[in-house]
Amino acid sequence: MAKKSTEKKTSLEPSEVFCAVGLLIPTSQMRALVKDQTGTELLRWASTDGLKIAKKGIKPLDDRFKKMFQECAKLNREATDLKKRTEMVANIVAGFSGAIGSKVFMKAMNTFVNTADKVYLTGAQWPEEVNRFRMKDEDAKFDYNSSDLVVQVGDKKFFGISLKKKPNVSKPDPTIINKAFSTFLDGDDKNKKALEALNKVRQEYFADIVKE
Repeated sequence: MAKKSTEKKTSLEPSEVFCAVGLLIPTSQMRALVKDQTGTELLRWASTDGLKIAKKGIKPLDDRFKKMFQECAKLNREATDLKKRTEMVANIVAGFSGAIGSKVFMKAMNTFVNTADKVYLTGAQWPEEVNRFRMKDEDAKFDYNSSDLVVQVGDKKFFGISLKKKPNVSKPDPTIINKAFSTFLDGDDKNKKALEALNKVRQEYFADIVKE
């Protein structure tokens, strides 16, 4: 039986919420907003139009995230806490980057998205509308943590988005899967044989999936 620690309890980061908002506005608007490198326009937008868009198009939007949007106005007026202001601007920009990348991905899947219809946050809880897509073993209480956001495009199309963050563009891309089982088998000859056997089974399994 899976341990209780395997249940997904973590909430989303600010950048992931701003990614959700970015999915609800045109890409051209995101690019225009980030042209002001001082961050003033971004923070003004977040505390006004950004909050309105989030309330309308994101489900569920926790009170702490509503407060986060509202406090952007304070960060814009007061320069006393430069660190908080810088971090908030960085979160908005990172979120927009994720939104633009997600739209590029959906386009590659033959779905052009300028603005999504709805974005469901799946950080700690999955809204009822998309809960059928959740990869969870109810008996063992194991949650695969398969997405951070579920994006709705039209009536019948849904895309699951799992976001990864890296400090800057020069750093290597984050791994798609946090920890591969095979990494536990490094070491002596006995483990090497087990790893070879695992790889053979994995190759045959995924080859069958592709054939189907």
